[in-house]
Amino acid sequence: MSIPWNKSVATNKFSSYGLFYNRELYKTQTYPEQVYDVQPIDLWYVSRDYGKIDALGNPVIVNPSYLIEVESDNNESLRVMNFVADAFNDLRNYMAQAGFQNKIETEETEYYDLQPYRGWTSLDTQFDEYMQMAYDAFFEGFMADSTIDAKVTNFASFLTVFANFVDRITPKFVFTRTGFVSSRYGTPLSCGLMLDLAVDRNDDDSVKYDKFIMDKNFTFFTKAAQQFGFLVDKNAPWRIVADLGSTAMQGYMRQYDLTLDNLFRVAYTPTYKSDISVLKNYLIEFYNAYASNRPEVRVTKMVGDRDTTLSTEVHKRVLVDEASPLEFNEVYWLKYYLYIRGKEMNRPWRQVTFDRLLKTASQIYKFQNYSKALAYLNRRVRHKEFKFLPLTHEQRDDKINFDFLNTSTTQLFKLL
Repeated sequence: MSIPWNKSVATNKFSSYGLFYNRELYKTQTYPEQVYDVQPIDLWYVSRDYGKIDALGNPVIVNPSYLIEVESDNNESLRVMNFVADAFNDLRNYMAQAGFQNKIETEETEYYDLQPYRGWTSLDTQFDEYMQMAYDAFFEGFMADSTIDAKVTNFASFLTVFANFVDRITPKFVFTRTGFVSSRYGTPLSCGLMLDLAVDRNDDDSVKYDKFIMDKNFTFFTKAAQQFGFLVDKNAPWRIVADLGSTAMQGYMRQYDLTLDNLFRVAYTPTYKSDISVLKNYLIEFYNAYASNRPEVRVTKMVGDRDTTLSTEVHKRVLVDEASPLEFNEVYWLKYYLYIRGKEMNRPWRQVTFDRLLKTASQIYKFQNYSKALAYLNRRVRHKEFKFLPLTHEQRDDKINFDFLNTSTTQLFKLL
């Protein structure tokens, strides 16, 4: 059986050339926007950050109080934004009614008895899984070097060593929730505006074409979805996305006193506001895990008038809690945060630029408050948007692998 000329058969296992050719074929012919009456949303190449950033460009996290459950035979705890749930229930009833009236097929179709499999996915849960992988890379890879291990004698020295780790591994990997939201590791489902009606892999173009695009009800479904304020995800045609700019979806939003203007101010919170507290907790957790696993370290140094004698001292790595590192004030954490955000955003700063930004933030903190100092750094770090590599599929690597002998960054600034 021959393959239709317009069918992409790509998966992420293809060679670079084969993947490029087939992805272009999918984009222009397999699911061409000019053939179907309803334009899809492209979460890979056009609207990658849809629902994940506010009007100011800040990555955001959903306020859980705006999430409600959606009935599903496949997931008992599935939740999405309240107005999205209402719109979906109406769409589901509409498709069921269309089946009763023989307007659509009811057998051998994905688009009749709509049963969602996935909705909102917790950003915190995702980030925690990711950070545990980051710790494994730190512990098993970076700290395998005995000379580096010997530098960690307490929490203060751990922070310095971890900063060197960050310098090695960024911007390929990130360490703040703000960086994670827009990275290739975060799922678009964290915004609460989307529902998956299947669990197929969205890197398999053959499945998209055979099972969904060629479905007998596909065209009818895309039009019905639009009628209730949804768009179909071009690269995952089993996913529907709330079209916040549509009249239909805005009607559902108004029932909860939400508008296009206030949605991200009311129902979402910028992640940068809690970045430092979250980061601090992970760093303490990482240090304690490391110190528990390796409670002592032997430090060898030269002593004597002419440094001719070797002396070995055993340092016990003392565990800490949130209240322990009192010597690290808020200005220090602003500095540490600025360093990590600058690295993960690949900012080409010289040391003088880094120092100037920190000095300004310190003055804002001194004469105004901590929140405004943090907001200032957030604005300056994302002054020019950094584009991560396009997301190709949601499956994340089981383990972070990296060559720690070669630095991945070219930034000149250091955490002095």
